[in-house]
Formats: sequence, C-alpha cells, structure tokens
Amino acid sequence: MNYANVFGRTQKQFDMTMNREKITVTDFFNSDTKYDVFFRRNQRSTTPQGKVRFFYAQSTPIDIGTIFVLNGSNFIVTSKDGIESNIYFTSLAVKCDTTFVVQSENKYIDVPMSVVSDKWTVAHGSVFSMVNGAVAMFTQDNPIARGIAVDNKYYAFGGYYKVGNTFFNNGLAYFYMERQTMPQDNYKTVYTGVTTLDMNESTTYQLTYVVTNNGNVVDNPSITYSSSDETVATVSDTGLMTLLKEGTVEITANSCVTTITVVNTGSGSDVNYTMSISASTDTIKIGGSYKSLSCLFTDKDGQDITETTIADMTTADFTWTCFIGDTEFTNNTSFITWRAGTSTNGKRIKLGSDYNYIGKTITIKCTVNGVTAAKDFEMTE
Repeated sequence: MNYANVFGRTQKQFDMTMNREKITVTDFFNSDTKYDVFFRRNQRSTTPQGKVRFFYAQSTPIDIGTIFVLNGSNFIVTSKDGIESNIYFTSLAVKCDTTFVVQSENKYIDVPMSVVSDKWTVAHGSVFSMVNGAVAMFTQDNPIARGIAVDNKYYAFGGYYKVGNTFFNNGLAYFYMERQTMPQDNYKTVYTGVTTLDMNESTTYQLTYVVTNNGNVVDNPSITYSSSDETVATVSDTGLMTLLKEGTVEITANSCVTTITVVNTGSGSDVNYTMSISASTDTIKIGGSYKSLSCLFTDKDGQDITETTIADMTTADFTWTCFIGDTEFTNNTSFITWRAGTSTNGKRIKLGSDYNYIGKTITIKCTVNGVTAAKDFEMTE
C-alpha cells in the first residue's frame, strides 16, 4: 500500500473540509488566541448533554482542558484522539454549566466549570439528583484552578458550595463541592486601581473597585465615594476623581479606604503663573442664558500673561468643574449644561430651572497643569 498516497488524500480531504466548514473559536483565558476547527455536519449543534465533537489540525495548540468560547457559550475539551493520522486531531468538548469567580494574585478571574454528570449522577444544568446536595465539578488544570483550595466557598446554581476535595489529572482539575447553608451577607470592597496619579498625564481618573459578598463578586454594586481633602482631589458619585493639586488624599468607597498620592511631573519651571476665573458678574441666573467664563493667567509680578500662556494650549488642557456645597455638579446634566467658550481658555455654563437653588452658592473651578482657580457665584432668580 502506498501510504504517501493515503496520507495525501487524507490531507486533501481535511484541507477541503476545513476550508468549507471552518469555524474560529476563541480561547477563554486569552482572547487573542484563536482556534480554527470544524464540526461534523450532523453534529454542528450540541447534544442534549451539551457535548460537541470537532476536528482541527495537529499544529493547533488545543489540549485536554482547553476552554474555548463557541456562540457565546464556554466549552471545555475532555478528550483528544486521532494521533495516528499525523494530520488532524478530533476532540470532545463539554459545555460549561456555571462560572466560579476566583481570586488570584489580587485579581478576580472567571473560571468556567462543568458538572461531572456521568460519574456523580448529577443532571446537566441546575437540577441535581444527589440526595446530600453535593456536586462534582471540573475545569482546566491551570495555576488559577490550583489556587482553589479545600474549604473555599463559591456561589453557584442558586446556593453556596464548599470545596470538599480536589483532584488533578490529565489536564483537568476536579472539585467535589458540598452544599452549604446560605451565609449572612458579608460585603467587602477592594480597590483595584493605581495609588499614584500624575496630573501631568490627566486631571481625571476613574476609580475601580471589586465588591464581593462572602467572596463572590457582586455585579453592578452600589458604592458611595468620599474624599478626605477636596482641595487635593474630588470624587463624583460614579467614582471619577478630579485631581486639583499635588498631595495625598484618602478616598473612601463604602468601607474601603485607599490613600492616593497626586503628583505633577509637569510642575516646576513650566508652571510659573497664578490663575483666576473672570466673568461679567458674581451672580448666575437660574434658568437664564449661558454665563461666559474665562481663565486668566498672571505672572509673579501680577502682569497678565494669558495670551502667551494659552498660545500652545487646547481646550483639553482646561478641566472645568463645579460644586454646590460639598456636592459636585460637573456632570449633572439635569441642572448643568456646559458649552465651549469663544476662546481656548473660555467656557460657558447654564443652570436649569430648579428654583430650589436660589440664594445658594455655586463654585466653579478650572485646573490647568495642576494649578486650580475657583470662583463663587450666587444663584439668583
């Protein structure tokens, strides 16, 4: 038998099928990694047990335990056959039933899990037939899975499960999970951003946090923010920090207190001016027309240097904010409307028709290169 001809025909058939039926799937843990595969024509959809069989070139880095995303669902590879062909592999993959959120190296990482339904007689999905409520799960054997320890607790299928035992074999990590009573709420907020901010790079920074309840990540959590020193930085109700000057400030988000250092590598000889905000009056009308503001610059001798200072600037160099008392209203579009001014250093502001603010003071600030100017306006009828 001419084996070269046999392998040649097999290679040609494989290439033709791949070109005709190729589907590209994405690695779950690395979205930059793609796999070209194809399924049998009569097995393009999953079986009732959530299994798929697929084929791929032997050069494709798919192994037992690989987790890929297909049509928005996660699948884990459980077998790898066909080595004798020297051309392609064929594998079985099982649809994942749930996801554990695992803390690894101060990060929270999603880990897809599948139920060991054939061994532990657990129905696929969220209905279990085991009397004691225990369930066996498996996922890819990797450093993240190795960090899942006995007695760790995870939320899945509407309840809490504790890891009773672990087992690692042939690319897969197995976990025997014991059902637990629902614990009392225990919320924890953890800061995940940087702790040193440079005003020379940006005068705003979006704070980021992860909120967990009994170790499980809370989606769309409610977070209340505050700043210990609003002369250094303010924080909005969405967690957006506005940097005003160099210094340290404690940002409190729920019960999480983080010390953040604000620096300005662009300060020094480059910043040799003082700033002020100019307007036609010290009042602003509720529901009135736009109020024009200008940011002016003077040197150490008190001479106006606005024209030369703003010569190489753009509107992006000017950060305008406003406050009523201790509450920031900069992005409160239901009451505040901003428009560009007539010059680079200008801005226009308009107040809505909320007469509850008559007689109160609104403070408008402008920050440039770490230097901040502020001006108070009385809100009138």
